[in-house]
Amino acid sequence: SIALLVNSFILLSTKWVTPQSDKQVSRWLDAIWIGIMQGLSVIPGISRSGTTVSTAMWLNINREQAV
Repeated sequence: SIALLVNSFILLSTKWVTPQSDKQVSRWLDAIWIGIMQGLSVIPGISRSGTTVSTAMWLNINREQAV
């Protein structure tokens, strides 16, 4: 149940992020961060796609590019 709450916080935190309209994953460091967050999905209750999209949005990548 704690992992589901953490997942909820991760997904809800993107509500306050204002991503740029044209930024794509261009730096290798962005890809590393997205991969690290995907690694958290081995914990039951953490969504892999949710962490991927949320991390991309935290890195100022627009929602369409993140998906």
